[in-house]
Amino acid sequence: MRTIDTTFDVRVWQIERGSGKLRESYGVRWSVGGKRHRKTFQTFALADGFRAELVTATHTGEPFSMSTGLSERHEPRASSVGWYDFAVQFADAQWPRVSANHRKNTARTLMIVTTALMDRDPPGVPSRRVRTALSDWAFNTGRRDDAPEDVVAVLGWVRRHTPTMDAWTDPLTVQDVLLVLGTLLDGRRVAASSVKRHRRVLHLVMRYAIVRGILLSDPVPEGRNLVPRSAGVIDRRRLLNEQQAAQLLERIRDRPRSGQRLHAFFATLYFTGLRPEEAVALRVSDLVVPASGGGDVG
Repeated sequence: MRTIDTTFDVRVWQIERGSGKLRESYGVRWSVGGKRHRKTFQTFALADGFRAELVTATHTGEPFSMSTGLSERHEPRASSVGWYDFAVQFADAQWPRVSANHRKNTARTLMIVTTALMDRDPPGVPSRRVRTALSDWAFNTGRRDDAPEDVVAVLGWVRRHTPTMDAWTDPLTVQDVLLVLGTLLDGRRVAASSVKRHRRVLHLVMRYAIVRGILLSDPVPEGRNLVPRSAGVIDRRRLLNEQQAAQLLERIRDRPRSGQRLHAFFATLYFTGLRPEEAVALRVSDLVVPASGGGDVG
């Protein structure tokens, strides 16, 4: 039965060729009920294949959704795919073609996201056990089949208590997941480099979902403001004090052969704040050395 949201009023245009900064792109444009839609592909073959499917759907009389602009065959399957099963499938797809370190990073990101999506913690099971079961067994293709019974039981509970992929269409869910990815268990902020790594994996996950027709687009937003920046305040306790600097410079000066030259080099860095390459390029003409008192570096 055709719902109010669907229509047979569909028009498909020819493929548009675009030129980006890095590569060419090919856009498919079509309208559904007068509302225009567009999808971009990196190759002409992909664009042509998608356009051909749209045209075929119109010829066979398939209704199109006015909200998504897609026929039933192209509707995303998010509501019928569980996050846990999809995450395991993604880990398996990545496993044979990535390094051991990349596998570890992927498993850790998937573990954090999965625990963030769970509706509640498993009763009587420490959270550490859940995290270990996910990172060491669920998202480890080489070990999953050998998981002990207690781990299998935990993973079965997790599978039943994580949502389907349509949870990613809720901006608040995405926001909550990103918040968890950026926060340590003790509440402190995760290092900016770690957050970037997590987001990189998450974007790969979403692209995998798009290619398989599970999601329409990547729900994870881009933007520097969503990545914690490294702290810009320097802890003075980590800096050399005057006494430590004097002792260090004295030890350097006492070294045989190059001691005096290195002493002058590191003393210049310490007292003037120059970068190493700036100190190397320093010339006598750059210095202002008065008869008494402090000088200046021009």
